[in-house]
Amino acid sequence: TSVGGTPELVEDGVSGYLVPAGEVESLRAALEKMIMLAERDRITMGKAGRKRVEEYFHVDKMVKGYEKVYDECLREKNLR
Repeated sequence: TSVGGTPELVEDGVSGYLVPAGEVESLRAALEKMIMLAERDRITMGKAGRKRVEEYFHVDKMVKGYEKVYDECLREKNLR
């Protein structure tokens, strides 16, 4: 469902399907759509999801992002 950080991870229609929280019919339709996809399309979607995670959420990238935030905070407080 399209809550929390999920929309950052899942690109609707590319690496999965996003549906609004609490909309059971939308979830059913999205699951049915996924089931009806050709195997090659499901594989392509899965690979797109993996690529997105590796590109935007790899641990090294996350650590560098946190370091940048901490550095900016320290500079604002004139501690660096």
